Amino acid sequence: GEAQSLLCLADTLVVGTDEEKIQAQSYAKAAEGIFSGLGYDYNAARAEYYLALVAGSRGQLTESISLGQGALARAQSAGNLAVQATVMNNLGAAYVLSGERQKAADFYQQAYKLYQSWHDETRAARIQANRGALLIEYGNPEEGILDVRNALTVTERLGDRRYQTFCLRVIATYCRNQGRLSEAIRELNRGLAIAKERNLADNVTVMTTLLALSQFDSGDYDSARQSLLEALKGGTGRRSTEARIRLARTYVYLGDRAAAERELQLAAQELDASPNEELRSLISLVRAEWEMESQRSREARAHLEEGTAAWNDSLPEPSAVEARAYLGFLLAADGQVEHGRQLIVSSVEAAGKLGHVALEARCRLFLASIEIGRGRLKEANELLNSIPEDNAERTLSPELRAEVHASRGRLQAARGDVDASTWSLDAAGTTIQRLAERLPENYRSSFAAREAIKRFQR
Repeated sequence: GEAQSLLCLADTLVVGTDEEKIQAQSYAKAAEGIFSGLGYDYNAARAEYYLALVAGSRGQLTESISLGQGALARAQSAGNLAVQATVMNNLGAAYVLSGERQKAADFYQQAYKLYQSWHDETRAARIQANRGALLIEYGNPEEGILDVRNALTVTERLGDRRYQTFCLRVIATYCRNQGRLSEAIRELNRGLAIAKERNLADNVTVMTTLLALSQFDSGDYDSARQSLLEALKGGTGRRSTEARIRLARTYVYLGDRAAAERELQLAAQELDASPNEELRSLISLVRAEWEMESQRSREARAHLEEGTAAWNDSLPEPSAVEARAYLGFLLAADGQVEHGRQLIVSSVEAAGKLGHVALEARCRLFLASIEIGRGRLKEANELLNSIPEDNAERTLSPELRAEVHASRGRLQAARGDVDASTWSLDAAGTTIQRLAERLPENYRSSFAAREAIKRFQR
């Protein structure tokens, strides 16, 4: 009875301050000692689970995973199925944070099967949704979307509005990665309506940020700016910091470098207070873009090298993939052609694994530009042809599409096809002009003054 009470105290304190978490840890250790002394491994496994939970809540991931593995082995030996399922789920979350996402997906799958065998549909659907989200973002989007759509059906039937909105935002992420931007916006608006009706503040912040990403990718920079400002009103922690970095990037693309600088400085302060490797990679990428717009390529390279730090050979962060490709392009332009080319080749492969159409197109475009510079026109043509055309369902961002037209124009000029080159370069300029016409009047001149936009002006 004393040990059970100690675990209840640990459960209460684990969500508190760091001092309270340390107290929770001491209670869980005391409970584990009592259960072990009595030979009650069934309950000792639960105590070990709490020790793992406290370690994870304090950011001690390696210790949390080690303790979790021990708790799982003890629960399996003692036949404590309830603790097994809980620990498997928590190990999945811990492995996500540590970057070992395939292990995370495996533990989520094991926990899902246990809950499903008990006909606990709510928990099974939630874990299936978490696993699907992981697969969509990191390496197996087609299997992931099946998991999430199945989970959505269950959450809708059970009236689990929180996870229903989670599923909708994950589906929107899948659609955005596939270039299906209109569909992504539609799913997010569905989820936002539910989240606002039920006052699910965190979900509103996340989905508003994701809505901004789809707006940004479609070239609607000002709507993205407004959505991100809205997300920052109610956001806290990691989600708020991500929204701020995305807002800075939007200002870079609008040509407002001063506003971008302010947001980058605030985001850097937030990351210093609460470190996050994924967001470090993203802020490094955006800072590099800011430096390029300021014509400071050396500084941009330094930030891109920082941005590749989150690279994981099996399942890298999208921002790390883009940073590596951009770094390769700059190195090649600086004379380190083969080294730069190899960096981009690895980025193309990683983007393909992630199932991120626009990111893969960006990497292929960088590689095609290098091949044109080397006179390898056949290889450049194959790379440009591998970038999908826009259609009613799938589109690239207008700026990216304009760059594809411009690269094709350079290729055609190198082949001596002047008429085709003129048509492609005109198409690039027209695409940028239409993009500029969508902007509010107060941003058109700053947008046109961007270094990346000037080269489209003929």
